[in-house]
Amino acid sequence: MSLSPYPYIFCLFSLLMAGSAMAQDIFYNKVAGPLLQAPEAESPMVEFLLQGELLYPLQKEEGGFVFLENQSGRRGWLAKKELSEQAVRPQYRCFISNLRLRSQGNLQAAVVAKLQEGQLVRFTGRRSPNKESISIRGQKLPHYWLEVETAEGLIAWTYGGGLEKLVPIPTIPGNMEQEEPPKQGPSTKGDTLSIHLELPHSSKVRQAESLFLWWNALSPEWKAFYNQMVLLKPLEEAYSDATLAEIEQIMRLEELDLSQDDACQTGPFYAVALKDLSGLRGLPLLKRLHGRGLQLERLGGLNQLPSLEELSFTELKLKQLLFLPKKLKKLRLDFAQEQQFPMSLLRGQGQLEELAIRAQKIQDMQVFIQLPKLKKLSLQISDLRSISGINSLFMLEELRLEAEQSDLDLRPLAALSRLKKLYILADELQNINSIANLRQLQALEIHVKANRIDARLLSRFQQLRWLKLSTPELLQGESLRELKALVFFACQQDLPFSIQQLPGQLQQLELGAPSFQQLERLGQFSQLTSLDLRTAAWPAVGAFVAPPNLAKFYLRAPNLASLQQLPPMPQLRLLDLSQCTELKEIGALAQLKQLELLYLPKAISLQSEAVQAIYHPGLTIRHEVLSACF
Repeated sequence: MSLSPYPYIFCLFSLLMAGSAMAQDIFYNKVAGPLLQAPEAESPMVEFLLQGELLYPLQKEEGGFVFLENQSGRRGWLAKKELSEQAVRPQYRCFISNLRLRSQGNLQAAVVAKLQEGQLVRFTGRRSPNKESISIRGQKLPHYWLEVETAEGLIAWTYGGGLEKLVPIPTIPGNMEQEEPPKQGPSTKGDTLSIHLELPHSSKVRQAESLFLWWNALSPEWKAFYNQMVLLKPLEEAYSDATLAEIEQIMRLEELDLSQDDACQTGPFYAVALKDLSGLRGLPLLKRLHGRGLQLERLGGLNQLPSLEELSFTELKLKQLLFLPKKLKKLRLDFAQEQQFPMSLLRGQGQLEELAIRAQKIQDMQVFIQLPKLKKLSLQISDLRSISGINSLFMLEELRLEAEQSDLDLRPLAALSRLKKLYILADELQNINSIANLRQLQALEIHVKANRIDARLLSRFQQLRWLKLSTPELLQGESLRELKALVFFACQQDLPFSIQQLPGQLQQLELGAPSFQQLERLGQFSQLTSLDLRTAAWPAVGAFVAPPNLAKFYLRAPNLASLQQLPPMPQLRLLDLSQCTELKEIGALAQLKQLELLYLPKAISLQSEAVQAIYHPGLTIRHEVLSACF
């Protein structure tokens, strides 16, 4: 007995048709904007929605916001006024040939029909993300499924990547040339797919409209900023409209500098100062944001940057600072000196790895316990009363404390066993021996006015390679010779300094003192390549023996009047005498034939006969070191 296939086909189509009863209402957003994490206008962004995105309400509303899910499965809140008033059933056009329609949303389901290129279907609202991949034109693409209805009434599942969505054209403010939607007449079965849509448009056109909407919503000062500082347009085009390609260029920004200083305000740059950060909303790739001299009134817009990892605002003049993005890894805030830094801003910043703060005052450092990943910390606080709370930063590797007018108790530093770099500037230090436990220190810099520093404490840091001190007096200096890893040493003190106490493996040396003892011992430092000596009482030339491999020599001796004889310096390439203000006789410099760069005091004219007598090919002579801004 033969079995007819028709009853089974009939049952299959009955099941497919029944599935449409489970279809979900679909809406779309009328304007481009953020999908928010919470029902608040200033909430962080989940994802930036282009105009016309398909959205699925999750039956939850709060304070004028609706809880939704977009096609990629991300959930969030959207203002109800930005949502279409009526549900839609979007139309799709197939853009590949022989796209299979299946009975279920997986690759193992039976094929019930095929779509041809250009064929139109209607989305029922049911979708099924899948981890499978599919090969389309030689490319492996992630597979996701949509349930669609054909013009013949067949309901089945197909690969969503083979369909191009056609959406209505929302009304764009100011677009007076848009045609009115065609009036709908009586429908028949053949035109059932066109009665729900006003005018078909491809996704690329929809995206372009969203980008232009974003540009049109910018304030004039933000348009001027982008035109001049990003698109590099001339001043006369500061307020001109941007092309689609230019807006796309802005959207691809990963780093942006908003700095405003005298050059920006008077030069050929944007003329209107930025008062807020509203122009940053919607930049999906921005990771690093910098600014100097900003006169901001509010920081709204920062929470709309989903990729932001690094934020640096210096010379900040801010009236309100209420929140910061929660995924920052690097943060630098430099306030005007009369302000107090609100430590509450750091709550929830669990991903922060680097933090730099400059302000007049700071309180409640206990919030540092919420920063478990912090590795670098810089505090430049004029009135720093206590550093209690720093001891909770167990992962800290670099610490900079600048409190010139303060007395600091260093006991909280004893817990920072991972610390490798330490910088301290203070009026007076208490319990300085607390740093003895920092055995991993590789770089140490201490500037203190009231304390004498004992070198026996420093000798415990056997990994120390870089040491700089400013103190009234360095005690027990011979203990420095125990620092076998030290290659850089700098010291400024109020008493004469003995060269004999220095370790012999030094490569760079900077010394400042009223006078030096045993200066001739410098000739024994065979690895020394850079030497900086500052003194008011420079001895006779014969008392100085140059290291054999010295390449850079900075001499700052105001009392030095003449150079009639110099010790041999066969490797010297740079000589700086610009701070020797009394220097007049320079004839001995003629013997330095290998010298490449020479700095002289301003009292000696570069056109004088004395300068011409010491010149040789390859030598550059200047009055002073160029400014760092060059």
